[in-house]
Amino acid sequence: MFRVHDFILSPFGRKLRLALAEKHLGFAVLALRPWEGSIPIEELGRLELPDGTLMTDAGACAEYIDEIQPEPRLMPASPLARAQARRWSNWLDGPLWRSVTAIVLRERVLARHGMAAGGPEALKESLTVLRTCLAQVEHQVEREGSLVDATTVADLSLAAHLSCLDYFGDVPWQAYPATREWYARIKSRPSFRALLNETLPGFAPVAHYADLDF
Repeated sequence: MFRVHDFILSPFGRKLRLALAEKHLGFAVLALRPWEGSIPIEELGRLELPDGTLMTDAGACAEYIDEIQPEPRLMPASPLARAQARRWSNWLDGPLWRSVTAIVLRERVLARHGMAAGGPEALKESLTVLRTCLAQVEHQVEREGSLVDATTVADLSLAAHLSCLDYFGDVPWQAYPATREWYARIKSRPSFRALLNETLPGFAPVAHYADLDF
C-alpha cells in the first residue's frame, strides 16, 4: 500500500491524496506536524511506495501515479495539453505556493506554535497576491470550464491549494464566480470527501468549508 507523508493542510499532500483517490489506489496517511519535526513545510507531501521507496516533489509523484494507473487519466492525451497541465501545476506549486499558500499556513498555523512568521503585513500582502492569481484562474476557467481539459493534475493542484486557503475562509469566492462554480464541482467528487471531513485540532474551519453547495 502507498503511504502519503502529509500535514493535513499541505497542498502537496492533498494533491497526492486526491490523485491516489481518483485512481482508486489504496493508501494510508502518515500524519506529520511541521512544528514537531525537522521536515520543512515545503517538503511535506511525500509519497512512500509499497516497496518503501520514498519519493519527493508532488508534481513528479502525481505523474508517477498517473503512469502506473493510466485510468482515469490525470495527464491529458495531447502533448500540448500535457504541457499546459504541467505549466499550471508548476505555477501553482511554485509561485502561488511561495507567495500565498505557504505564507497563509505560516501565519495562520505555524506562528501559533512559535515558528518564525512574517506577521500581519505578510498575511495581508499574500492575500492581495491571491486576488491577482485568482484573476488569472478565473479567466481560464470562465473560458475553458477547467484549467486544461476535464479533470487533470492541474485541477487537482489548484483544488489542493484553494482547499487549504478556504479552510481559513481566505478565498474571496464571490469575486470569482466561475472559479467558485468549478471548485464546487471539484470538491463534490468522491476523492475530496476525506479531505473535507478532516480538521486540524485547535483550528476550526470556516462554516462553509465542507459544504458542497457553499
